[in-house]
Amino acid sequence: MVKTLTVAVAACAAFVPALMPTPALAHHSFAQFDIRAEKEISGTIYAIEWANPHVWIWVKVLNPDGTVTPWGFEGAAPGELMRWGIAKTALAPGDKVRVKFHPMNNGKPGGSFESFTLANGRVVGMPPPPAKSK
Repeated sequence: MVKTLTVAVAACAAFVPALMPTPALAHHSFAQFDIRAEKEISGTIYAIEWANPHVWIWVKVLNPDGTVTPWGFEGAAPGELMRWGIAKTALAPGDKVRVKFHPMNNGKPGGSFESFTLANGRVVGMPPPPAKSK
């Protein structure tokens, strides 16, 4: 009887941790972007999603035929951007911008932003990648 009880307690002790909530350890990648390519496009910011896991800046781009295409640009997490000196108020809907970005691999309108240059010339952007050592 004692042996059966001991086995039952041990079995419960082994499985209870598996049922406990754990933090997510995965992080999505930027594999959907062509990091070897860099493009620029101009438009007007119409929305900013300043939220985890990544900030999104939405820009309306005027096409040559007069139609407008919405473009989405993903950045780092809000906390990371703030550590780099990019405040939540650095960009605002209505701002006219030139965006430097890595395009989507699938050709859709968007990418991973490098920087936004405002009409007054001010640049808001990610820090450059670390220099490669020789």
